[in-house]
Amino acid sequence: MLAYFETVLIVFIFAAILAFLLNYPVKFVSRFIPRWVAVVLVFLLALLILGGLMATLGLAIISQAQQLLQQAPQFLESAIALLETLQSFLQKRNITVDFSTFETQLREQALGIIGMDFSTLQNVLFNLLDVIVIAVVGFFMLLDGKRLWNLIVRLFPASLPDDLTRAIQNNFLGFFWGRLLLSIFLGISTFLVFILLDIPYALVMAAVAGAFDLIPGIGATIGISLICLIILPQGILLSLKVLVGCIVLQQVEENLPMPRIMQGSM
Repeated sequence: MLAYFETVLIVFIFAAILAFLLNYPVKFVSRFIPRWVAVVLVFLLALLILGGLMATLGLAIISQAQQLLQQAPQFLESAIALLETLQSFLQKRNITVDFSTFETQLREQALGIIGMDFSTLQNVLFNLLDVIVIAVVGFFMLLDGKRLWNLIVRLFPASLPDDLTRAIQNNFLGFFWGRLLLSIFLGISTFLVFILLDIPYALVMAAVAGAFDLIPGIGATIGISLICLIILPQGILLSLKVLVGCIVLQQVEENLPMPRIMQGSM
């Protein structure tokens, strides 16, 4: 049933996220002008900013990702060479290992990824019809969100709506907003570190780190591990530098901005 309503669910989920994010500037601007005027101004400004980001940052990420996929066979051969060197090193010390099965699986997985049609990502980014529908639904959610929410909470017992609304605003939505800010912080900081370390495809790597950081708890660790594995064929020392730099940034994030952002958003 979820698969049948997949398109509708995606549209309404992304529209709700868009309306939630834009509600913060709308609440601030509506102090000085009527709310519907604030909604229109903020919405148009957000569309302009998002369009500019997609036309610049989005295209740059796609371009670097395509170049990374084109060089994937070279990275694959370098990774296999590292495995063979490790196997020879262990065998000289009478430690019997056999990475041949792993190498075969690695080749198959890598070739499958390389063979993927990269236009899938481009279709997601440039499917104007879905973007327009999400924008329209998000606009009306932002404009009449309070009435829509009141209609939904009528399904619950009369004593529950106020507590439910407060809990969602203070916990779920606040947590989402906080995670978004933290992922942006980690993405920008890792991009600067990758530039200093002269890492190729720094923009794509930083986007991967920021995207995985949206996952609470283990997300940043998964993203950092994936980046180090991608960079590993270019040199163990470089991969270790990236690992150390990312761990330091993760600790900075969790000890400085995270407590303040989560305290303010939840």
